[in-house]
Formats: sequence, structure tokens, C-alpha cells
Amino acid sequence: MVHFVFLVFAYVYACVYSAVNATVKEITVNCDEDAVLTCEAGMELGVTYRSLLWYKCNEDLPDSLTGIIRKKLKSNLTQKFNGFNRSVEVLDDGSNDLKINKATVEDSGKYKCSLSAPLGMQNKKGYIRLKVLGCPTHQTVTYLDAYCIVFSMIILVALVACFLSWKCLKTVLDGGLSVTKEQVKINMKNIQKKANLPLLQNTSLNGGEAQNPAGNTCQHHTCLLLP
Repeated sequence: MVHFVFLVFAYVYACVYSAVNATVKEITVNCDEDAVLTCEAGMELGVTYRSLLWYKCNEDLPDSLTGIIRKKLKSNLTQKFNGFNRSVEVLDDGSNDLKINKATVEDSGKYKCSLSAPLGMQNKKGYIRLKVLGCPTHQTVTYLDAYCIVFSMIILVALVACFLSWKCLKTVLDGGLSVTKEQVKINMKNIQKKANLPLLQNTSLNGGEAQNPAGNTCQHHTCLLLP
């Protein structure tokens, strides 16, 4: 039963949403042209509305709105919503229309005009769709593309830094190994000299010339004594 009620509710919501979208007025402008969006909120005669608000609708999330500009109708003071940086204005001809200066492809979409009524009266709202044509393709670069470019540059810089660090480390290690090899050779020569020193001393002592009582000489380790 719960699933049936949910399906019925979803069907009704889809029908209403489709009907509203089907009746939305659409205007078309070329790229870099000023776009004037008419406020489709039907005003009742004799009602003094307090404020006017313009929103841009999120097509993927029907209930999600981005605030553009608000106007206090009694004082004619206007103020843009925080975070909205496009050049827009509300016309002062009493129409409450929204003017978007030099429209771009990012400005395309659905807009909502809302009128706040005094207490006891009904608020009014209306929708209009803007379509911007003829914009160059390079203007359609998304934030994701920008992030990918920045991330690629960071990776490239990191790789270059790693390569330079490896080259420096390799140079230091190669130099250290060369010095170590030379030091080992010197140490080995010193050890050999120290090991051969006693042998040379014995040779000098035992290999010197010896003279027998008869006046004969003998060399090295064998001495032949003549009678």
C-alpha cells in the first residue's frame, strides 16, 4: 500500500512538473548580447508587493535555486545575492524585468521571478527560460577541466623535482664511492708495507755478507767454510 501511494505521488509530481515546464516562456539571444527576462509572476491589481526576487533554477534539482538579485519595491533598493558575480540589473521601468549584460552560454537555463506579498495576500511567482546561442566552444570550459589542468601541472613539477633530486643524490653517492675506493687502495698498500717490513728486516740480517775464519766470504743463507 505504501509503495502504491508513493508511485501515485511521484506520478502526480512528474505530471505537474512537466506541465509547468511545458508552459515556460523561452527567449533566445546571441552570445554577448544583453538578455532581458520578463517577470512572469502575475501581479494582482491593488496589491502592493513588498519585494522582488530573481533566481536561477537548477535543472537537475527542481527545488534547488541560486539567488541572483533582490529588490525592495517600496524603496527601490536592489542587492545581489552573495556569490553571484554576473553583471545583472532590474529594470526601473516598473516591469520588474531582469537584464543580463553580455549573456554567455553559462547564463542559459530556467529562471524564477518571485513577488513577496503583504500579510494576508498570496505570493506570486513565474518562470522563464533563456537560451544563448553562438558562443565559442572555449567558453564552455568547466571547473573540472581547470582542476585537471592544475593537477597535471602539479604532478609534472613533482616529477621534475624528484628527477633532479635523484640526479643530485646519484652524483653525491658516485663521488663518495670513488673516494672510498681510493682510500681502500691506500689502506691496502699501507697494510702490505707494514706486513713486508719484518720480512725485509730478516732478509737484511740473514742475507748480509759473512766472512769465515779463512777469509772466505759467504752470501745469503748458505755459507761454505773452507779449511
